[in-house]
Amino acid sequence: MPVTGDVNDPQFGIGQVVMKAFVNLITKVVTAPFNLLGRLVGVESEDFDRIEFRPGSPDLTPPEQEKLVKLAEALALRPSLALTLRGAVAADEDRLALQEMRVAAVVEARSEALPADDDSMLVARRREVLEALTAERLTVDLAQMRDAFQRPEDPAEPEGRSVLDEPAYLAALERRLVEAENVTPEDLNELAEERALAIRESLAATGQVEAERFVLAEPATVKVDSGWVPMPLEVAPASR
Repeated sequence: MPVTGDVNDPQFGIGQVVMKAFVNLITKVVTAPFNLLGRLVGVESEDFDRIEFRPGSPDLTPPEQEKLVKLAEALALRPSLALTLRGAVAADEDRLALQEMRVAAVVEARSEALPADDDSMLVARRREVLEALTAERLTVDLAQMRDAFQRPEDPAEPEGRSVLDEPAYLAALERRLVEAENVTPEDLNELAEERALAIRESLAATGQVEAERFVLAEPATVKVDSGWVPMPLEVAPASR
């Protein structure tokens, strides 16, 4: 129940003053806990209550690692508090990033197995790998695709000899492979859990807070913010 009254009124009483201060403090802890935690260690950042990840990645960037060090310092000063770590995933952006990374990894691995002594051979090697993967994984007429990416060798003579626009052709092959790469809901859930685990391990590695004060929870879906996937942090009472 809200505490009302005039603190300058002698009848208000010291007990009511203390109670009002206590209620105000509890309200701040509930509504803006990370503001209070940040102030304990001199952090005024507006995003102290979340950790951001690159799409498709569970790896912590150096700025986020530094933020977690500060958060661990603050939690060490408030032993009654724990963190609920709810892994986050942005379905569309994370799916696309995983698709791109998987295709890129296969292309790179196969390309390294082929000889290439100069830049022109690098391009030829990439084309060979992309065409082979496309033939293996998709139902695509490569000759027809190559015809679609012909351009005039001399832009000043549009009716002259045509050549393959190789950069555009290879980009189109890679785009099709990416679109066909299967990323399941289980893959996204695993990514979200890996992010939560990365945060827990980083906090625990500081040695300032007991591991049992970091509680893993069911993953959640979030929206990308300025190109980053934010994972909100939640404060909870520490188990006794």
